[in-house]
Amino acid sequence: GDPKVIQEILTASAPRSEGELVSSLLLRAMKRADYRPENQGHYGLASEAYCHFTSPIRRYPDLVVHRMLRAALTRRPEKFDQEVAALPWIAEHSSAMERVAEAAARESQELKMVEYLAAFVGQSFSAVISGVAAWGLYVRLDCTAEGVLPVRALGDEYFVFDPVRYTLVGDESGKVYRLGQRVAVTLKSADATTASLEFVLEGLLKEKGLTLGTAESCTGGLMAKRLTDLSGASQVFKGGIVSYTNEVKHNVLGVPQELLDQYGAVSAPVAKAMAEGARRVLGCDIG
Repeated sequence: GDPKVIQEILTASAPRSEGELVSSLLLRAMKRADYRPENQGHYGLASEAYCHFTSPIRRYPDLVVHRMLRAALTRRPEKFDQEVAALPWIAEHSSAMERVAEAAARESQELKMVEYLAAFVGQSFSAVISGVAAWGLYVRLDCTAEGVLPVRALGDEYFVFDPVRYTLVGDESGKVYRLGQRVAVTLKSADATTASLEFVLEGLLKEKGLTLGTAESCTGGLMAKRLTDLSGASQVFKGGIVSYTNEVKHNVLGVPQELLDQYGAVSAPVAKAMAEGARRVLGCDIG
């Protein structure tokens, strides 16, 4: 196909809200670049001649290109012919190693992003739907962090997945979720062990009269949540309990008293019991 069409698509979508997503999807759809010993141009740039290297040198392929340029401009070194003969293997090996390095960099960045956002569990964000599947949505925050929004977090109705249009449509309400759509979400969990983020719809929490907020971290590294009654009542629960002491003034989640006596109001065992109580009493998952 005509590579200039890609630029036309990017130009047309740039002013739209889906512009960034279109750019990302186009990049994913294109064949991954790799190193080759002969010039084959650059499809994405619509250039018939293309050579990539950095200055100063940061990678071995950069060193190879510099050596070839120096040989072409000055004189050939003694082992020039051997290096030229080895170019096919060097190109293949460098391409493979670059994939490994990219994967390692991506995993480390995702982990650090999750660790950072763990402090913002319970806060709301504006996000863009970056992926649609039968089980739910992928959403991406403006800070580039990406997480999941399970279909169970979209409401109580059944949602139909359209694999052609990449949409989820509510069977009763007709509500449509599609690629590039802006949604208001609340960060439900940030799991560093799996480097994953899970969100819920902000509006869904408000319908239930609840909101998730951050609280001081429990012992054992487990993050507690607080439940705030949006109806105007004064109860603000930290770890499901209104007090940091062993005295339980509003233990609406049914946390066993022996756990409180042994561990305290903001301990990991109590937070676990709190989550179980929320599912049982409030009909929502907070942990």
